[in-house]
Amino acid sequence: MTQRIPRDDLPCVKAVFPMPEGSATVVLRPVNDGTGFRLTSVGTGFGDVGFYRLKRSGDGIRIWRVAHLHDTFRLYVDQEGYVRGDHEIRFLGVRVITLHYRMTPRDSHALVTHSGAS
Repeated sequence: MTQRIPRDDLPCVKAVFPMPEGSATVVLRPVNDGTGFRLTSVGTGFGDVGFYRLKRSGDGIRIWRVAHLHDTFRLYVDQEGYVRGDHEIRFLGVRVITLHYRMTPRDSHALVTHSGAS
């Protein structure tokens, strides 16, 4: 979903993941750098983009920002016209994982099956 945050005038992207006794929320800033579209959770402090942990605590909720956990998504169109995505997660500046995505039309299997027929 999109979300406005205190430290940014533009809407950001927010993803929420269930966790025991609460959730994890990642707020990402959209950036168009001319070579593609990026979403990044690299922020400067509480109320900025970043990774937040929310946990039920008594009658309230405890929220903290995990300052050294960063996500970056880079979306672009490859030479064949497919949308691709690179997702990198870093913790304490060290790359933990990089995932690569290739997005194809939903009916791409049908296109491939019929494209070889004469």
